[in-house]
Amino acid sequence: MKLDHPGLKKEVIPLVLLGASAVCAVLILVKTTSFFAASAKAENLLKRAAAQNGSNDKGTKDVVAKSCAIADDLKKANLFSPPVPKQHPVTSVSGILGDEALIGGKWYKAGDRVQDARIVAVEATQVRIEWEGREKTFAPLQATDQLGPGGSRRTSRSSRPLARAKSPTRRPAQIGRSSSGGGEELTAEEREKSRQKAEKQRLAIGKKELQRASREDANKSQPDKKKKSPDEIRKAKQRAAEKRAPSDIKKANEKGTEKKTKRPAQK
Repeated sequence: MKLDHPGLKKEVIPLVLLGASAVCAVLILVKTTSFFAASAKAENLLKRAAAQNGSNDKGTKDVVAKSCAIADDLKKANLFSPPVPKQHPVTSVSGILGDEALIGGKWYKAGDRVQDARIVAVEATQVRIEWEGREKTFAPLQATDQLGPGGSRRTSRSSRPLARAKSPTRRPAQIGRSSSGGGEELTAEEREKSRQKAEKQRLAIGKKELQRASREDANKSQPDKKKKSPDEIRKAKQRAAEKRAPSDIKKANEKGTEKKTKRPAQK
């Protein structure tokens, strides 16, 4: 059966629209009421939480204090990492002057303390420092010691090797396989022999040089003797005769006559 009557259509459409609007209104009402209810519930929860926190401050502090103590014990025990090694309070000694040592820009004597370390003794070239039951020795690079009565002797002794070092020394030539380019080192005996040989050669050369120098000095000191002619010899004799006294001339004449008389007798 078909509803072809136009009046029926007009009555059904408004009813459908009214029902849909009623359903929408109910849904909106439910949503709004649930929102306000949730907000009120949240406010109540916040108030309760704030009240609980305010009333239990002492309890929370006690619990946190226990956990903090446990955490501190764990840090001291170093369960997860090795302990950091302690550093010596004295890293180096800059210098020594008499019975005082220069450490960190300050002068310390034996018995003084540098933080936890104690200076045991200040010696001429080193400083002994004790720290945590262990003794360590520090030797500064530049240690200046006060010169005592034997200071001049030390300086004179130390100057001798310096003078020897300055004198030129001749190195002995390598003998044997090493000189041929093999690159092998000489034994101790071969080195000693080569050294002795080089020393002998050096002494012989020095002796020759001394002899030559002495000869040159002797030649310079003595004037050159030139050969004189017979005339010069005669004149020199006359001069010597003139310089002689009369008694000397008589004695010379008497000797000459005696020689002349003896010669014919011998013949």
